[in-house]
Amino acid sequence: MRKIILASSSIHRKKLLQQIKLNFTAISPDIDESRNKNEPVNKFVKRLSIEKAMKIAMIKKNSIVIGSDEIAVVDNKILGKPLTKKNARKQLNLISGKKVTFKTGICVIDTDTMKKYSSVVNYYVQMKKLSTNIINNNTASEIVVGIEC
Repeated sequence: MRKIILASSSIHRKKLLQQIKLNFTAISPDIDESRNKNEPVNKFVKRLSIEKAMKIAMIKKNSIVIGSDEIAVVDNKILGKPLTKKNARKQLNLISGKKVTFKTGICVIDTDTMKKYSSVVNYYVQMKKLSTNIINNNTASEIVVGIEC
């Protein structure tokens, strides 16, 4: 039987696959996630999902490899992982009361044939107006700011 491999170190993506009771292994692809100069956002998120999946597909045979990446965009600005509590508070202030677009790239590769499927899906979240109290309470965890994601 072929293995399913999640090409990711994201605890959130692992939880998603666990919710549907999928038997899988997660392997961190460890790629450069820098955006190329003038690279359109959809192309960027799709490229990252493909690169993640391809990196693992090249070393794991008899498998289905899933690579994914997600980017949040608000007011035409890409929001990366904040990495510090101060930046997390800034980002939450920025998105407060606004519509946020999440662009999710996914790539699935059959390592036996090296055939791949890739796509980008947008979904939208209308944020409520966030008080300073809510912002401070929601940035208390290291996981929230992306240190452990």
